[in-house]
Amino acid sequence: MGRHTQGYIKKVEYIFYNEKAIRAAVCEARSLIRIPELRNGSGLADPTAAQAIRNLSPVHSVEIEGQELRRPEDWLSVVDKTYNWCARQCETYFKVARWRYEGLHFVKICATLDLVPEKFFRILEKIRHYAALQAAYLQLIRVD
Repeated sequence: MGRHTQGYIKKVEYIFYNEKAIRAAVCEARSLIRIPELRNGSGLADPTAAQAIRNLSPVHSVEIEGQELRRPEDWLSVVDKTYNWCARQCETYFKVARWRYEGLHFVKICATLDLVPEKFFRILEKIRHYAALQAAYLQLIRVD
């Protein structure tokens, strides 16, 4: 694997390992979005409309571990699409992805799923590449 390939795989894995922190940071950032008081046709305050606008307003960046992450919701979309793809492949793919990025050691995953390490790493490579393709499609990373 080339140095450039390792760079974008490292970025993708960073996102997966920090998924929970990113989701929490997006929720916090969204709660801070200031929406002017909206009024309905009768002149009454419309908090439902204000909340809807807040929920639809994009979060442009968040800070994770002291670093700015741009387009965090697009990155979370990559995570969600990848987990959905894994689930469509088979339960093993889904468990490898979920457990790996929850921090479970590969030896434990292999033992639990009855996988040889080579099979584990082949599955993980497919998962990483699928995620990278999704990130490239959204122009979050550049693949040369």
